[in-house]
Amino acid sequence: MKSRKLFVQKKRYLIGAVFAAATAASIANQHGLDWLYLPVAVAFALYLAINRVTHIDLERNIIHFGWYLVFIIPVQTQRAPLEECQSVQLRKKIDKSRTSRGSARVSYPVSLKGTADYEVKVFRSEIKARVFAEKLARLLQLALHDSSYGRRKIRQPQELDMSLGERLLHRGKRPSYPTGGSGARIRTTPEARGVRLRMPGQPLPLWAFALFFAVIISIGTVVWFTADGIQRVMVLAIMGAIAIYMAYAFIYMASPMALRVTPDQVNYRKFLSRRTMKLSEVEQLILTRLDMYLVGDKKVMGLPYDFHDKQEANYVRDLIRYMAVQGWEHAGMRRSADR
Repeated sequence: MKSRKLFVQKKRYLIGAVFAAATAASIANQHGLDWLYLPVAVAFALYLAINRVTHIDLERNIIHFGWYLVFIIPVQTQRAPLEECQSVQLRKKIDKSRTSRGSARVSYPVSLKGTADYEVKVFRSEIKARVFAEKLARLLQLALHDSSYGRRKIRQPQELDMSLGERLLHRGKRPSYPTGGSGARIRTTPEARGVRLRMPGQPLPLWAFALFFAVIISIGTVVWFTADGIQRVMVLAIMGAIAIYMAYAFIYMASPMALRVTPDQVNYRKFLSRRTMKLSEVEQLILTRLDMYLVGDKKVMGLPYDFHDKQEANYVRDLIRYMAVQGWEHAGMRRSADR
Protein backbone atom coordinates (compact mmCIF):
# COMPACT_ATOMS: atom_id res chain seq x y z
CA MET A 1 0.00 0.00 0.00
CA LYS A 2 1.39 3.36 -1.00
CA SER A 3 1.28 5.64 1.99
CA ARG A 4 3.23 8.41 3.64
CA LYS A 5 3.32 9.47 7.26
CA LEU A 6 4.20 12.85 8.70
CA PHE A 7 5.27 12.40 12.31
CA VAL A 8 5.41 15.25 14.80
CA GLN A 9 6.28 15.51 18.48
CA LYS A 10 8.62 12.52 18.47
CA LYS A 11 10.30 13.79 21.61
CA ARG A 12 7.05 13.44 23.55
CA TYR A 13 6.84 9.76 22.65
CA LEU A 14 10.46 9.05 23.56
CA ILE A 15 10.25 10.92 26.87
CA GLY A 16 6.98 9.15 27.68
CA ALA A 17 8.48 5.73 26.99
CA VAL A 18 11.49 6.46 29.21
CA PHE A 19 9.26 7.78 31.99
CA ALA A 20 6.99 4.71 31.83
CA ALA A 21 9.99 2.36 31.93
CA ALA A 22 11.47 4.19 34.92
CA THR A 23 8.13 4.05 36.74
CA ALA A 24 7.79 0.31 36.13
CA ALA A 25 11.36 -0.33 37.29
CA SER A 26 10.84 1.68 40.47
CA ILE A 27 7.68 -0.22 41.39
CA ALA A 28 9.23 -3.59 40.53
CA ASN A 29 12.12 -2.87 42.87
CA GLN A 30 9.71 -1.65 45.58
CA HIS A 31 11.45 1.66 45.98
CA GLY A 32 11.37 5.05 44.35
CA LEU A 33 7.81 6.09 43.49
CA ASP A 34 5.08 5.23 45.97
CA TRP A 35 1.94 3.34 44.81
CA LEU A 36 -0.10 6.45 45.46
CA TYR A 37 1.75 8.22 42.66
CA LEU A 38 1.29 5.40 40.13
CA PRO A 39 -1.91 6.83 38.50
CA VAL A 40 -0.26 10.23 38.13
CA ALA A 41 2.88 8.68 36.66
CA VAL A 42 0.91 6.54 34.20
CA ALA A 43 -1.27 9.49 33.17
CA PHE A 44 1.80 11.64 32.56
CA ALA A 45 3.48 8.86 30.58
CA LEU A 46 0.36 8.43 28.42
CA TYR A 47 0.24 12.18 27.84
CA LEU A 48 3.79 12.12 26.57
CA ALA A 49 3.17 8.99 24.49
CA ILE A 50 0.09 10.39 22.70
CA ASN A 51 1.18 12.14 19.51
CA ARG A 52 -0.44 13.90 16.61
CA VAL A 53 0.14 12.01 13.35
CA THR A 54 -0.75 12.77 9.76
CA HIS A 55 -1.08 9.64 7.62
CA ILE A 56 -1.50 10.01 3.85
CA ASP A 57 -2.91 6.92 2.12
CA LEU A 58 -2.08 7.45 -1.55
CA GLU A 59 -3.69 4.18 -2.63
CA ARG A 60 -7.10 4.93 -1.10
CA ASN A 61 -6.70 8.65 -1.75
CA ILE A 62 -7.45 9.54 1.89
CA ILE A 63 -5.61 11.55 4.50
CA HIS A 64 -5.94 10.59 8.18
CA PHE A 65 -4.87 12.95 10.94
CA GLY A 66 -5.40 13.05 14.67
CA TRP A 67 -4.09 11.76 17.98
CA TYR A 68 -2.48 8.33 18.20
CA LEU A 69 -1.03 6.36 21.11
CA VAL A 70 2.56 5.43 20.24
CA PHE A 71 1.81 6.34 16.58
CA ILE A 72 -0.32 3.17 16.16
CA ILE A 73 -3.47 3.13 18.31
CA PRO A 74 -5.98 5.83 17.22
CA VAL A 75 -7.37 7.97 20.03
CA GLN A 76 -9.14 10.76 18.15
CA THR A 77 -8.81 10.97 14.37
CA GLN A 78 -10.31 12.58 11.29
CA ARG A 79 -10.16 11.66 7.63
CA ALA A 80 -10.57 13.63 4.44
CA PRO A 81 -10.75 12.49 0.79
CA LEU A 82 -7.78 13.90 -1.08
CA GLU A 83 -9.90 14.79 -4.12
CA GLU A 84 -11.80 17.31 -1.95
CA CYS A 85 -8.59 19.08 -0.91
CA GLN A 86 -7.72 22.05 -3.11
CA SER A 87 -4.93 23.76 -1.20
CA VAL A 88 -2.87 23.79 2.01
CA GLN A 89 -3.25 26.88 4.17
CA LEU A 90 -0.81 28.32 6.67
CA ARG A 91 -2.00 31.22 8.80
CA LYS A 92 -1.21 33.07 11.99
CA LYS A 93 -3.69 32.95 14.85
CA ILE A 94 -3.63 35.34 17.80
CA ASP A 95 -5.68 34.14 20.75
CA LYS A 96 -5.93 36.76 23.50
CA SER A 97 -8.49 34.81 25.51
CA ARG A 98 -6.08 31.95 26.28
CA THR A 99 -3.41 34.00 28.01
CA SER A 100 -2.92 34.18 31.74
CA ARG A 101 -1.11 37.55 31.87
CA GLY A 102 -2.91 39.46 29.15
CA SER A 103 -0.32 38.94 26.41
CA ALA A 104 -1.44 37.42 23.13
CA ARG A 105 -0.67 33.76 22.45
CA VAL A 106 0.38 33.15 18.86
CA SER A 107 -0.09 29.88 16.98
CA TYR A 108 0.23 28.76 13.37
CA PRO A 109 -2.51 26.35 12.19
CA VAL A 110 -1.94 24.26 9.07
CA SER A 111 -5.21 23.37 7.31
CA LEU A 112 -6.49 21.62 4.21
CA LYS A 113 -8.90 23.80 2.25
CA GLY A 114 -11.56 22.44 -0.10
CA THR A 115 -15.25 21.62 0.06
CA ALA A 116 -14.64 21.51 3.81
CA ASP A 117 -11.85 22.87 5.99
CA TYR A 118 -9.71 20.44 7.97
CA GLU A 119 -7.27 21.71 10.59
CA VAL A 120 -4.42 19.22 10.41
CA LYS A 121 -1.97 20.56 12.98
CA VAL A 122 -1.35 23.66 15.11
CA PHE A 123 2.21 24.78 15.83
CA ARG A 124 3.68 27.30 18.23
CA SER A 125 6.78 27.72 16.05
CA GLU A 126 6.45 29.54 12.73
CA ILE A 127 9.43 27.69 11.23
CA LYS A 128 8.07 24.24 12.17
CA ALA A 129 4.63 25.16 10.83
CA ARG A 130 6.10 26.37 7.53
CA VAL A 131 8.23 23.24 7.06
CA PHE A 132 5.25 20.98 7.83
CA ALA A 133 2.92 22.92 5.51
CA GLU A 134 5.43 22.78 2.65
CA LYS A 135 5.99 19.06 3.16
CA LEU A 136 2.23 18.42 3.17
CA ALA A 137 1.67 20.54 0.04
CA ARG A 138 4.55 18.81 -1.73
CA LEU A 139 3.25 15.32 -0.95
CA LEU A 140 -0.31 16.17 -2.00
CA GLN A 141 0.80 18.31 -4.97
CA LEU A 142 -1.33 21.22 -3.78
CA ALA A 143 -0.71 24.95 -3.77
CA LEU A 144 0.36 26.48 -0.45
CA HIS A 145 -1.62 29.55 0.62
CA ASP A 146 0.44 31.42 3.19
CA SER A 147 -1.33 34.22 5.04
CA SER A 148 0.82 34.18 8.19
CA TYR A 149 1.92 37.77 7.51
CA GLY A 150 -1.48 39.16 6.57
CA ARG A 151 -1.60 39.23 2.78
CA ARG A 152 -1.98 35.81 1.18
CA LYS A 153 1.00 34.48 -0.76
CA ILE A 154 0.45 31.51 -3.10
CA ARG A 155 3.19 29.09 -4.13
CA GLN A 156 2.70 26.09 -6.36
CA PRO A 157 4.12 22.67 -5.31
CA GLN A 158 7.07 22.90 -7.70
CA GLU A 159 8.01 26.30 -6.25
CA LEU A 160 8.20 25.29 -2.60
CA ASP A 161 11.92 24.49 -2.64
CA MET A 162 12.88 27.41 -4.87
CA SER A 163 14.78 30.38 -3.56
CA LEU A 164 13.43 33.88 -4.15
CA GLY A 165 15.65 34.48 -7.18
CA GLU A 166 14.87 31.10 -8.75
CA ARG A 167 11.13 31.55 -8.30
CA LEU A 168 11.14 35.03 -9.85
CA LEU A 169 12.91 33.68 -12.93
CA HIS A 170 10.59 30.65 -12.99
CA ARG A 171 7.62 33.03 -13.17
CA GLY A 172 9.24 35.01 -15.95
CA LYS A 173 10.03 38.01 -13.76
CA ARG A 174 13.46 39.63 -14.05
CA PRO A 175 13.58 42.67 -11.74
CA SER A 176 15.71 45.55 -12.91
CA TYR A 177 17.92 47.64 -10.67
CA PRO A 178 15.64 50.10 -8.83
CA THR A 179 15.97 53.60 -10.22
CA GLY A 180 13.04 55.29 -8.50
CA GLY A 181 15.16 56.54 -5.62
CA SER A 182 15.35 55.41 -2.01
CA GLY A 183 13.58 58.39 -0.50
CA ALA A 184 14.90 61.34 1.44
CA ARG A 185 15.80 59.45 4.63
CA ILE A 186 17.80 56.49 3.24
CA ARG A 187 21.34 57.06 1.98
CA THR A 188 22.75 54.56 -0.51
CA THR A 189 26.40 53.79 -1.26
CA PRO A 190 27.22 51.53 -4.25
CA GLU A 191 29.90 48.91 -3.64
CA ALA A 192 31.79 46.48 -5.85
CA ARG A 193 29.37 43.61 -5.18
CA GLY A 194 26.31 45.30 -3.81
CA VAL A 195 24.79 48.33 -2.16
CA ARG A 196 25.08 49.67 1.38
CA LEU A 197 22.14 51.57 2.82
CA ARG A 198 22.10 53.75 5.90
CA MET A 199 18.68 54.06 7.50
CA PRO A 200 18.05 56.60 10.27
CA GLY A 201 17.15 55.65 13.80
CA GLN A 202 13.60 56.02 15.06
CA PRO A 203 13.90 57.20 18.68
CA LEU A 204 11.09 57.66 21.13
CA PRO A 205 10.28 61.27 22.11
CA LEU A 206 12.68 62.78 24.62
CA TRP A 207 9.84 63.43 27.06
CA ALA A 208 9.09 59.69 27.25
CA PHE A 209 12.74 58.95 28.03
CA ALA A 210 12.82 61.66 30.74
CA LEU A 211 9.49 60.55 32.23
CA PHE A 212 10.58 56.93 32.53
CA PHE A 213 13.82 57.70 34.32
CA ALA A 214 12.09 60.25 36.56
CA VAL A 215 9.75 57.46 37.69
CA ILE A 216 12.69 55.07 38.24
CA ILE A 217 14.62 57.65 40.27
CA SER A 218 11.54 58.49 42.34
CA ILE A 219 10.85 54.86 43.20
CA GLY A 220 14.52 54.27 44.00
CA THR A 221 14.54 57.27 46.35
CA VAL A 222 11.42 56.09 48.18
CA VAL A 223 12.83 52.57 48.54
CA TRP A 224 16.17 53.90 49.81
CA PHE A 225 14.53 55.75 52.70
CA THR A 226 11.75 53.26 53.53
CA ALA A 227 13.16 49.79 52.90
CA ASP A 228 15.80 48.15 55.01
CA GLY A 229 18.57 45.57 54.58
CA ILE A 230 18.11 42.87 51.97
CA GLN A 231 14.78 44.30 50.80
CA ARG A 232 16.46 47.54 49.82
CA VAL A 233 19.19 45.69 47.90
CA MET A 234 16.73 43.44 46.07
CA VAL A 235 14.37 46.23 45.01
CA LEU A 236 17.20 48.50 43.89
CA ALA A 237 18.80 45.65 41.94
CA ILE A 238 15.52 44.98 40.12
CA MET A 239 14.98 48.66 39.38
CA GLY A 240 18.56 48.98 38.15
CA ALA A 241 18.13 46.00 35.81
CA ILE A 242 14.92 47.55 34.42
CA ALA A 243 16.67 50.89 33.93
CA ILE A 244 19.58 49.25 32.06
CA TYR A 245 17.22 47.30 29.82
CA MET A 246 15.11 50.34 28.98
CA ALA A 247 18.22 52.46 28.34
CA TYR A 248 19.42 49.79 25.90
CA ALA A 249 16.01 49.82 24.19
CA PHE A 250 16.05 53.62 23.85
CA ILE A 251 19.59 53.59 22.41
CA TYR A 252 18.75 50.70 20.07
CA MET A 253 15.73 52.47 18.64
CA ALA A 254 17.66 55.73 18.19
CA SER A 255 20.63 54.06 16.47
CA PRO A 256 20.80 54.07 12.66
CA MET A 257 20.77 50.79 10.76
CA ALA A 258 23.40 49.82 8.18
CA LEU A 259 21.91 47.43 5.61
CA ARG A 260 24.13 45.72 3.03
CA VAL A 261 22.62 43.84 0.09
CA THR A 262 24.76 41.72 -2.25
CA PRO A 263 23.94 38.89 -4.69
CA ASP A 264 24.95 36.46 -1.95
CA GLN A 265 23.37 37.77 1.23
CA VAL A 266 21.54 40.46 3.17
CA ASN A 267 22.98 41.65 6.46
CA TYR A 268 22.31 44.52 8.81
CA ARG A 269 23.97 46.10 11.81
CA LYS A 270 22.08 48.17 14.37
CA PHE A 271 23.81 49.17 17.62
CA LEU A 272 24.99 45.84 19.13
CA SER A 273 22.75 43.66 16.93
CA ARG A 274 24.03 42.01 13.73
CA ARG A 275 22.20 39.51 11.53
CA THR A 276 22.88 37.89 8.17
CA MET A 277 20.81 35.73 5.84
CA LYS A 278 21.96 34.15 2.60
CA LEU A 279 19.75 34.95 -0.38
CA SER A 280 19.93 31.29 -1.41
CA GLU A 281 18.00 30.51 1.81
CA VAL A 282 15.34 33.18 1.26
CA GLU A 283 12.15 31.73 -0.23
CA GLN A 284 9.82 34.69 0.32
CA LEU A 285 10.22 38.42 0.68
CA ILE A 286 7.20 39.74 2.55
CA LEU A 287 6.38 43.41 2.85
CA THR A 288 3.65 44.45 5.28
CA ARG A 289 2.42 47.97 5.93
CA LEU A 290 5.56 48.97 7.86
CA ASP A 291 7.83 45.92 8.08
CA MET A 292 9.82 43.64 5.78
CA TYR A 293 10.66 39.97 6.38
CA LEU A 294 13.01 37.55 4.65
CA VAL A 295 11.48 34.12 5.12
CA GLY A 296 13.11 30.71 4.67
CA ASP A 297 12.79 27.16 5.95
CA LYS A 298 15.52 27.58 8.56
CA LYS A 299 14.97 31.11 9.83
CA VAL A 300 13.08 34.35 9.40
CA MET A 301 14.89 37.69 9.42
CA GLY A 302 12.93 40.88 9.92
CA LEU A 303 14.47 44.26 9.20
CA PRO A 304 14.26 46.42 12.35
CA TYR A 305 13.07 49.50 10.51
CA ASP A 306 9.63 51.06 10.07
CA PHE A 307 9.42 52.30 6.50
CA HIS A 308 8.31 55.92 6.24
CA ASP A 309 6.49 55.55 2.91
CA LYS A 310 6.01 53.24 -0.08
CA GLN A 311 8.98 54.72 -1.91
CA GLU A 312 11.38 53.54 0.78
CA ALA A 313 9.78 50.12 1.08
CA ASN A 314 9.55 49.52 -2.66
CA TYR A 315 13.17 50.54 -3.19
CA VAL A 316 14.52 48.09 -0.60
CA ARG A 317 12.17 45.32 -1.82
CA ASP A 318 13.15 45.80 -5.48
CA LEU A 319 16.84 45.95 -4.57
CA ILE A 320 16.69 42.63 -2.70
CA ARG A 321 14.74 41.01 -5.55
CA TYR A 322 17.28 42.25 -8.09
CA MET A 323 20.22 40.94 -6.05
CA ALA A 324 18.46 37.60 -5.47
CA VAL A 325 18.08 37.05 -9.23
CA GLN A 326 21.68 38.11 -9.84
CA GLY A 327 22.90 35.70 -7.18
CA TRP A 328 20.89 32.80 -8.61
CA GLU A 329 22.15 33.43 -12.13
CA HIS A 330 25.76 33.68 -10.95
CA ALA A 331 25.36 30.44 -9.00
CA GLY A 332 23.92 28.80 -12.14
CA MET A 333 26.90 29.96 -14.18
CA ARG A 334 29.26 28.50 -11.59
CA ARG A 335 27.39 25.20 -11.62
CA SER A 336 27.59 25.08 -15.43
CA ALA A 337 31.32 25.81 -15.36
CA ASP A 338 31.93 22.98 -12.87
CA ARG A 339 30.30 20.37 -15.10
